[in-house]
Amino acid sequence: MSLIKWVDFPALGDERGSLVALEAEKTVPFKIKRVYYILVHR
Repeated sequence: MSLIKWVDFPALGDERGSLVALEAEKTVPFKIKRVYYILVHR
């Protein structure tokens, strides 16, 4: 059994950038304890 699960979140945006909204137990299928993210700007 793996302790890690990859979850893709929908991004909204345009040429200026992106926004990812996370909602506990809606877009995120579990209780949120801590969030880390890596964001790439081009």
